[in-house]
Amino acid sequence: MGASPPVAGWEQTPTVPNSYSGFSPIRIKIPPTPHMKTFHHKSIRLPLNRYVGTAWFFVTFCCEHREKIFANPTRAKWFVDNLRSESLTHTVAIHAYCIMPNHVHLLTQSQTPTTNLLQFLKSLKRKTGFAYKQKTAQQLWQKKSYDHALRSTDPTDQVAWYIWLNPVRANLCATANEYPWSGSLTGARPNSTPPTEPWSPPWRSQGVT
Repeated sequence: MGASPPVAGWEQTPTVPNSYSGFSPIRIKIPPTPHMKTFHHKSIRLPLNRYVGTAWFFVTFCCEHREKIFANPTRAKWFVDNLRSESLTHTVAIHAYCIMPNHVHLLTQSQTPTTNLLQFLKSLKRKTGFAYKQKTAQQLWQKKSYDHALRSTDPTDQVAWYIWLNPVRANLCATANEYPWSGSLTGARPNSTPPTEPWSPPWRSQGVT
């Protein structure tokens, strides 16, 4: 995976379901306890113009109250379909993704000088959040998300492997290929050997879990 070359094969026609089923009509919210992992939010710190153009980003956003909403395979597939549709609409290449039970990781690359990553994320979370609330009367997403702008020297293949190995680290599967809700919308797949020097998000070095 290079730092900036155009990506072939990602302009596939999405199939988005007209309706979504599988939600439980009643959901009990359980507030976080001291034993639950926390995800520290951050405000958007970059100037807004940094999100416009052909930039690479590592993005993470979490389900409300860290509920394991995507542990349901129907919901996970539904979100992947919406991710594919919105990425095509907003010309954002999704080089790597992982839909964990209670959060989402993306490695994105904007494809045109006018592509706006924030508009893509806002549209994706708004459309999926609205549909989920219509079915369950519950919030789907936490309001804020984490993003990290990759530099030209950042190893994008290592970032992708960090995303693909997330379910392995969480003991959800033995290898990256076994997890059904991770992969790439640009043709890249975790078929090679993981890098010997793993990448880690900057917030992990600050003690954030």
